[in-house]
Formats: sequence, C-alpha cells, structure tokens
Amino acid sequence: MSIDKKRWIVLLLHIIILQAIQFPYFISVLAGPLNETRNWPVVTLMLVFTVAIWCYSPAMIICSKISEKIGERKLLMAVGTLYAGSIVVSAFVKSAAAFIAFGGVFAGFGMMGLMMAQLSSIGKYFPDKRGLAMGLYFGPGIALFSFLMIPVAKCINLTSVTTTIIGMGIIFGIVIVGVSFFTKDPPKGYIPEKWEEEGNPVESLLAGPEYNWIEMIKTPAFYMLFVALLGLQVGGYSMTGNVSLMAQSALGVSDTQGAFFSM
Repeated sequence: MSIDKKRWIVLLLHIIILQAIQFPYFISVLAGPLNETRNWPVVTLMLVFTVAIWCYSPAMIICSKISEKIGERKLLMAVGTLYAGSIVVSAFVKSAAAFIAFGGVFAGFGMMGLMMAQLSSIGKYFPDKRGLAMGLYFGPGIALFSFLMIPVAKCINLTSVTTTIIGMGIIFGIVIVGVSFFTKDPPKGYIPEKWEEEGNPVESLLAGPEYNWIEMIKTPAFYMLFVALLGLQVGGYSMTGNVSLMAQSALGVSDTQGAFFSM
C-alpha cells in the first residue's frame, strides 16, 4: 500500500488516540463525586482543567523539540505513558493540591504533548489536504469524545469515583500506547504523488510575506486574530469544563444526566 493511502489509516489511528487524551475535560463529571467522597471544594477541583490548559504552551514547545529528535511515534508512547500514569496516581492522592498536580499539571502536560505529536504528524502527512485532515481530526474526534462523558458518569454510580479514575488511566494508557504502536512517522520531505503532479511544490506553502515575531506584532491582523482566538478559547473552554456542573446546579439533575449536557 502506498503512503498516499496509508496516511488515511494513520489519521484514523490519531482520531482513536484523541478519544483517550481528554482527562481534564472530565473534571466537570468527576468534581461532584470527589466533593462528596473526599470533601474537596468543587471550585478548587476545577483548577485541574485550568492548569491543564495553561500547560498548552510549555508542552508544545518542549515536546516539539523532543519530537525532532525521536519522532512523533516514540513521543506518543513516552508522553502517553506519563499521561496515563499521572491519572492513575491522581486516584490515590490524599489532597486536592496533589490531585491538581497529577490530574492537571502532569496529565495536562501529557495531553498537550500528545496533541502536539498528533498535529505534527498529520500536518506532515497531509500538506495537500491539511484543512480536510485537521477537520476530520477535530470534528468527529471531539464529537465522539463527548459521548464518553455518559459511560464515565455511569461508571462512577456503579462503582466509585476512585475506581473510575484508575480505570480511565489504565484504559487510556492501553489505547494510546497500543494504537501508537501501529502508527508510523511520515517520511522526511514527504510529498503526495498527485499533489506533486498537479504542480504544487513544497515552496507553495511558503508563498506570501514572512514575518519574524517583532514584525508580526506590528500588524493589525495579529491583534484581530489574537482577540478572536482569545474569545473562542475562553468561551469554549469555559463551557466545556463547567457545563455538566452548571446543569446539575441550575436544573438539579444528577451527575449522569449532567453528562448529557457535555455532549
């Protein structure tokens, strides 16, 4: 099978991995039971999500450097182990601060590192269909993930929040490391055959003006994009991390019913 066809299989594998790298997003479902069983304030527990998002920049910078040396596949396995292990450890800690450290900082760093490796791989495999590939990764990928909220909430009711978190860490680790084993790093300088035949050289990616960061912050477009991205990120992430708790508070629904609103 040619690389032009294999890359679609790799994309599918990355979508599967995406379902397992969203632990901080589950905090809206986990916060209530953790408050009831361990008496940790819900407001404090929500810092897991906040801290995880703050790990975005350092994780991207550090993991991108590591990826250049060992490749995306090995990075997925290494960071996936850190991510899954941090989740399991977070189930046994005795304080909210320690839970935030393992569930937010370490798991958040792992989550962002995994996403960086995936986006890097997809970008290299699909220089000709980057928009389509990213759309398929984020669109169905995020939609499928939202359905996981319900079984997690039900698992908490059937067992306990501690057992559920341990199970999540183990299952996520198996999925990430196991599926990553079947992925393959894109060949260096890979160019799809049809794209090359149609007269779209690699140089076309660099068409248009180039700016360093000082020149960039002097352009009006930078600030327009910054404000738009800030609004989307703050509004979107605020709802994603809190919608289940909002539903439980406003409508008086259970944890399981509140998970439906996270979809």
